Amino acid sequence: MLDLLAPDFIEQLLSEAHRLVVPGGKLCLVSLTFGASSLSSAVCWGWQRLWRLSPAIVGGCHPIELSDYLPSGAWKPNHQTKVTSWGVTSEVLVASAR
Repeated sequence: MLDLLAPDFIEQLLSEAHRLVVPGGKLCLVSLTFGASSLSSAVCWGWQRLWRLSPAIVGGCHPIELSDYLPSGAWKPNHQTKVTSWGVTSEVLVASAR
């Protein structure tokens, strides 16, 4: 759950993952992300306000876009989708190491 991590740590984690995964090997990431519908956008808006007020209220989670952290020279996205349940949207990203 990368949405719990600071941006610098996400970049370090993905760099280390690339070092460990053989070329062609797969990486699967899942994270809380921004809303994909009116309801989920409203839930996301409220979630972000609570997180800014006190991250502990929402367990430290905050919406991120996984593709923003995936270096294109190191990873090739194979599959990316958003799944919404109860107004909360998660992003699933599968990529191959280059």
